[in-house]
Amino acid sequence: MLKSLFAQLTASDKAHFREEAMRGSLALGPPQASFANTSFAVATFTNTIHSQLLGRMVLAFVFLLFTPMRQASAQGVVEVRSLTANLSEKPPKTWSECVKWASIHSPEIKAANTALLAAQEQTKSAIGGYFPVIAASANYSRSENNTYFPGTPPGTLQNSDMDAYTAQINLTQNLFNGFGDQARIAEARANERSFIANLQIVKAKISSDLKTAFAGLMYARESLTLAEQILQRRKQNLSLVELRYEGGRENKGSVMLYKAYLRQAGFSKLQAVDLIDTAEATFGKVIGLEPEDVAAIAATPGTVPVSAVPIKVNFKSIIVDTPVHAQAVEVENTNREAITAARANLLPVLAFNGSAGVFDTSWFPQNNRWSIGVGLTVPILNGGKDYYNLKAAQANLYNASANLELADRLLVALLKQNYYNFVEAIEKEQVDITFLDAARIRATIGRNKYDNGLLTFEDWDLIETDLITRETNALQSQQNRIVQESNWEQAQGKGVIP
Repeated sequence: MLKSLFAQLTASDKAHFREEAMRGSLALGPPQASFANTSFAVATFTNTIHSQLLGRMVLAFVFLLFTPMRQASAQGVVEVRSLTANLSEKPPKTWSECVKWASIHSPEIKAANTALLAAQEQTKSAIGGYFPVIAASANYSRSENNTYFPGTPPGTLQNSDMDAYTAQINLTQNLFNGFGDQARIAEARANERSFIANLQIVKAKISSDLKTAFAGLMYARESLTLAEQILQRRKQNLSLVELRYEGGRENKGSVMLYKAYLRQAGFSKLQAVDLIDTAEATFGKVIGLEPEDVAAIAATPGTVPVSAVPIKVNFKSIIVDTPVHAQAVEVENTNREAITAARANLLPVLAFNGSAGVFDTSWFPQNNRWSIGVGLTVPILNGGKDYYNLKAAQANLYNASANLELADRLLVALLKQNYYNFVEAIEKEQVDITFLDAARIRATIGRNKYDNGLLTFEDWDLIETDLITRETNALQSQQNRIVQESNWEQAQGKGVIP
């Protein structure tokens, strides 16, 4: 039906309607009044077009009404195409590409960005309270009057019918409403800042999850390499023990023990292979990739940048800079402004009102009328609703203040715990590396002594077992250092995702 209506519009009609609509838009000012602009444009047409062109007026209204809808539809198509383009991106191969991928494709970050966008739109909506409200209306009514004239019985009854047509534009400008608009704007802006802090919290969490999962993937791959080295070493040691046994310099129990060690090394390799598969699945879940795409990512020691531990830490100053603290502060500010907004409902409202239009008993109305005035509305009684809303807003502020104090106390404990864990993880890594260096030298010396009969089997076995333990511990410490650093960064609200 709409297509058939559009088809009846000539090119000159469309141009004329666009011109009139533009004039209406410029007269009304802000873009928030786009629907009122459309109505104003229609009212302008009705004053300039002959009554016989009513059909074209309806077409003009439809044209103006659906043009923004077509533009919004086109914008939606662009967004869908943009999303499709993002989905066709190549999977990441390096750590930096993984960070960029997570910042774009993480569902949690997308949700936080969308929530922030909604809060920003709410701020714009609150600012709209400062602007006038303009509305256009058109009415038709038909009335019938029956008048009885007494006289010669039975009297006479006269019927009269009347049609009434009206079209007008109404304007209302708020002059004072108890500072409610100002409070609502401040409340919306505080809420917007709260969602900015929430976005930073989410980014810090995703950054920590990404680092932890990447460290797990790196550890799994290095574990497989270490397991293969241990398996090879156990084979060599078994050959050495068997050779000494054949020469009568070792007993059967030693050979059986090293066969068990070899079997154990094979089992450890199997565990390392399974760990890689698990780590790839975990990393794929965090970043949103398939396991085959994760397998192509280069995750080796030194890939993830690490930072030195800060020597002096002022936890009180750190708390003030954390997004968790900022979010709690803005929640308190939001509830504080909500009190002012609730109190405004108890105060008088002063507003300017104006209207202009036409009326007549036939279409198109020819008689003009207008009015302007100032109205004062004083609330007297509405069942106590506004009063109790004010009390509820005050209680919410007390609750938000208590939550802010609690959040700061929890932050102190969290920051100290993660800081000390980070410091200890760095020191533990250095300790394990030192032990590993010593164990490797001792293993080289012990092997030569045992081969030459200068060291007992039991002492040599302790040295070999210690070397394997130290290699495993050093690898675990490297992973733990990255994990503890990511936890420390998350506690501060920081991370690799900007």
